[in-house]
Amino acid sequence: MKRILIFAFLFPISWLYAQPDYRPGYVINNSNDTLYGKIAYRGDRKMREICKFKTLERKVIKYTPNDIAAYRFTEGKYFVSREVSDKKVFLEVLVKGQVNIYYMRDGRNTNLYYIDKDGMPLTALPYKEGYDIIDGKQSFYSTNTHKKILYSYMLDAPEVQKPINLMTKPEHRDLIKLAEDYHRAVCTDDSPCMVFAKKLPFVKLDVDVVGGMTYFKEFDEYNFPGLSAFTGGFLLNFWLPRTNEKIYFRTGLLFIKTEIIPLEYSYEYSNERIITYKLPLMLEYVYPKSVINPKIAYGNSFYSTVGGNADFGKTVTCMGGFNIRLSDYMRLSFEYNIDFTPKLVFFIPGQFVSHSFLGGLQIRF
Repeated sequence: MKRILIFAFLFPISWLYAQPDYRPGYVINNSNDTLYGKIAYRGDRKMREICKFKTLERKVIKYTPNDIAAYRFTEGKYFVSREVSDKKVFLEVLVKGQVNIYYMRDGRNTNLYYIDKDGMPLTALPYKEGYDIIDGKQSFYSTNTHKKILYSYMLDAPEVQKPINLMTKPEHRDLIKLAEDYHRAVCTDDSPCMVFAKKLPFVKLDVDVVGGMTYFKEFDEYNFPGLSAFTGGFLLNFWLPRTNEKIYFRTGLLFIKTEIIPLEYSYEYSNERIITYKLPLMLEYVYPKSVINPKIAYGNSFYSTVGGNADFGKTVTCMGGFNIRLSDYMRLSFEYNIDFTPKLVFFIPGQFVSHSFLGGLQIRF
């Protein structure tokens, strides 16, 4: 039975990843014509290689960097076809204007950045860091070649030389801020010389106010009978945009309120009131397509009990469920959780502990 329950949670993972997430956008072909439709939103590594485009007639076309000049999501990322190391790839545009800043994640999951400008070629902004043995001692090192390249491309704006010098390594936020400062310095008239800058979202927070029921298995070692109990509380879902725009870190606080008769003394003592607090620490995947958004999560939960003898410590928790979109900022939330005591390995399920059904309202801040 336990293996069946684990399979029931793991199977939807492959199903969710297999479903394309198409979002409104357009492609610009090599003849400079614009074609509107929807584009499959995928990870950075995949989007540098293929643009999966769904036409208004719902026909899916796969474009390589040789086939089109650019593609862009209506509310989001913007990619252009450029040649890197004798091969065409799609580079994500972070800033477009008097200088252009690009980004790509390679097959080794390394973030790579590039810069170009009218009259100056596309150039990588290399960076390496690590440890080396110097004079018999291990020492940390980091390169500054990217600073020299940025200096050469922004010589006409002395104001940005200090920010370049303070930049430890090239990253999204620092490069976008630097390019914005550069454009403010060189654009002396009212003409808009920076035509695009990627907006980096702040960490988003979804708050679920939930209620439902939990059923606990009987535990003789804890003197704890199987029972159903009301469960309520709140869940916090922190968006992790630099990891994946569908992945969240999930935590919160739930309380489980029960009145039970201890197994060994059920005819001698009155009911015991037990309040158990549950703190989940999990990774959550939410599929954002359409009105109904399936979700799954996996991780650990930590229990603390006030009253009674039962205290389960930590468990492995699996969650499956879905959200129903009411608006951009509000959703109905429904989920089913299964808790196990862990085996020797922290995240491997062992003995079944409980299962619960929760429903509530989710608010996005």
